[in-house]
Amino acid sequence: MGIYSMFKLGIIFFFYIPYSSSLKPSKLPSGKDRIYKYNKNNPEMDLKQITPMEASFVSRHWLNNILQPKKICEEDTLIVEKINALEQFIQEQFSLPNEMKIEYLAWMPQGVTQDILFLVLLESYEDKDILRMLINSPFWESKQINTECLLESLNCFSSIHDKTLDIDTFLENNIHYKLLWQDFNTELF
Repeated sequence: MGIYSMFKLGIIFFFYIPYSSSLKPSKLPSGKDRIYKYNKNNPEMDLKQITPMEASFVSRHWLNNILQPKKICEEDTLIVEKINALEQFIQEQFSLPNEMKIEYLAWMPQGVTQDILFLVLLESYEDKDILRMLINSPFWESKQINTECLLESLNCFSSIHDKTLDIDTFLENNIHYKLLWQDFNTELF
């Protein structure tokens, strides 16, 4: 094999490495399911503040993994739509930087590996945080950890900052979460 052929093979190999290692199996190498546990004592510790660029980087990584197969399933289509909305939102935020204060969060409950399961956008005011957007990882499955744990983390995050968490507008536009979290407001009042 000549040097030119090895060089071409090396370039091809270089470009395919990220694609081959970026898809995470739903199971661990041992064959057990990936399971995550939220911090029961301090659920807000499962949330990490990130920059808009980090949120964009993570969402694009997820998008690349979704677009790898030729056929995209229905649940992945929803994730793609949310990623597109996030990218548009980030662009708009940079054009009007002082209009609103947005906090970008990554929900990373404890697991065998450190994984971001959800990207969260909160609009922050003096007395409340308004949930604007949730984007789940295409690798996340509800059997790994329940979204009620995410809601508890968000509620505690706002509470630590002496704010209330407002999810009403979010629930009006996201029927899936409305059904899952329907008892949240009744528990608060």
